[in-house]
Amino acid sequence: MWAEKARPGINDDAKLARQIGKLQTANAAVLRLKDLIGVRKYMRDAEIEKILSKQKWRIGHVLDQIETHFLTQTRPGYATWKKQDMKKLWDTYMDAKFETGKSRIDYDMRRHLRTLEVRYAPRSKPPPSAGLERQVYDNVQKLAKEWNKEKALTWQSPWVKRPIGANGAFT
Repeated sequence: MWAEKARPGINDDAKLARQIGKLQTANAAVLRLKDLIGVRKYMRDAEIEKILSKQKWRIGHVLDQIETHFLTQTRPGYATWKKQDMKKLWDTYMDAKFETGKSRIDYDMRRHLRTLEVRYAPRSKPPPSAGLERQVYDNVQKLAKEWNKEKALTWQSPWVKRPIGANGAFT
């Protein structure tokens, strides 16, 4: 459950490549990539950033309280608790998880959007006039335009963008 997945992206590369490879399923691949843009937008929403930042702070605060409590406890026959800096470990873990998610979205978009563009929306060839080819062409163009706008925006972890002070209030 906690182990890192071996694949570099969020989506299964082989499955997405199969969808991209067939005109009939190319729109499904476009939708999968569009979902990733939606995730980025959702994670940048002010209210969601606030919630995630508070949750991360609360868990770190509780870990710190537990550790502080353990330092004062002694049990006969057991070694005393040694400070582990659990809050710091939690912060490091969450920062790494955010960066992993961010890099996986970037990987999928870089790799698969480029494949879609080369296959269905090449710049050297005029777009088809109608039918499924035209629909896929238009969808790939819209996705590329939306991704270019989205990737130009700064995406920081919510707890960096909206830090919380020692009292649990936003600074």
